This record gives sequence, structure tokens and C-alpha cells, in this order.
Amino acid sequence: MTFAIRELDRTRDRRAVEAIDTSFETTTVFDVVTTPRSVSLVERPLDQPLIKRYSIGEVFAEWARWDTGWVAEDDGVRGFATVEYEAWHARLVLWFLYISPAWRRRGVGRALLERVEAHGRALGANHVWLETSNVNVPGVAAYERLGYTLCGADRLFYGPYMPGETAIYLAKSLCAADQGAQLAARSDMTEPKPPQTPHPTPHKPEVDDDNPVRKELAKGDVRPDGPGDDSAPVVPERTSNG
Repeated sequence: MTFAIRELDRTRDRRAVEAIDTSFETTTVFDVVTTPRSVSLVERPLDQPLIKRYSIGEVFAEWARWDTGWVAEDDGVRGFATVEYEAWHARLVLWFLYISPAWRRRGVGRALLERVEAHGRALGANHVWLETSNVNVPGVAAYERLGYTLCGADRLFYGPYMPGETAIYLAKSLCAADQGAQLAARSDMTEPKPPQTPHPTPHKPEVDDDNPVRKELAKGDVRPDGPGDDSAPVVPERTSNG
């Protein structure tokens, strides 16, 4: 099926956006494992499937600071994404990304994120950043397929709003050099290596090799989510499934 991506009109598209079903189902959740200097996600199976639904009303809440959005349209709105640019650290925050259940895993989320990332580059952003919940395993998997990686977590973020859930943060660099390095790393991990012929290694004197390791940590204090399609949601949801 074909669909078009166009800019979201807050007034004209509001009813269609609010009609989107944000629910998703998962049979696993992430346990967030931390040490004083690391964080990792460990997938844990559930005794029975969990169905999660995010509040679509949050999209137009007064505290939702997104300023630009897009919809995927095909005889109706099938998904949408909204963002906010934070110029002081060149961050494009993905506030919301939701895809209608029947349109997930059809490339809608991918197309919306491509538009998001193009918008970020045009503004001078060097990365896209989002927040979602540790129960949104489908959404995290979708984001990872599209180049997003874990950059942080916060067990206290949701408080009584979503008790028992942990906020996790994902980011994707918009710098060509960084993206090339990520692709090379993935290829290096997945492609088999030809056998190496042993050969003598000349002796080298020990030297003080103190090359610093360059790291980027995307951090912030907002919300976007979504559950996931190949393309996306859920949420900052809020970021959601898509």
C-alpha cells in the first residue's frame, strides 16, 4: 500500500490523530540493569502477554512542547510523529510517534522517522533523542532496527504516573561519520571472518599509548514512544509503537 507523508496541521488533523489506537502487546519486558558506570536492558519473558495503551490525549496537552509534526496519510491518517528542536545542544526530541495497529510493520514508522531526521539535519541537529518505557519492547526493537541505540535510563522518571516502569532513552546520531562507524560495527559483528594465517609478530617495545576514547552521551528531560513497527511507535510516546 502507498501513503504520503505531509506536515501535521494541529487543527485539521487533531481528530484523526486522536483516533489512532496506541495500544500494543508484548510477551516480554526489559529489566534495566545498572552499575555505577553502565546500564543495560535484559529481556525477561512474562507469564502472560501485557497489553499497554498510551494516552493519546497527551499529544495535545499543554505541557507537550513539540512544535513540528508529520502525518502518514492514505485515505486517512495512519500514523504521525512530532518533534521539538533544542538548539542549545543541537538535539531533536522525538515527542510522539504512533502508528495505527493495522499499519505497523509496513514502513510507515520508517518513513516518518526519515522525515524527522531530515528535518533535524536541516535545523542543524546532530542527533535525535527519545524516551520510552521498559515495557515497550516492540518499540525499542523497531527503533534499534532503524539505528537508534540505548543512551540512558531513569527509574524515578515516571513516579506515580506509570508505577513500576522505567524510562529508557534512545538516540541516533545525524552525523555521517558516526552513522558510518555504526554500520561498520554492525557489519563487523554479523559477517563471518575468513580464517587468518598465523604469522610471526615482530617484537615492539612497550609504549605509553594513551589515546582517549571519544564518547557521546545524549541526555535530556522530556518525554517522546511508541510501540513498534518497522518504522516505529510508540511513544515519547511519549514515544510509541509503530
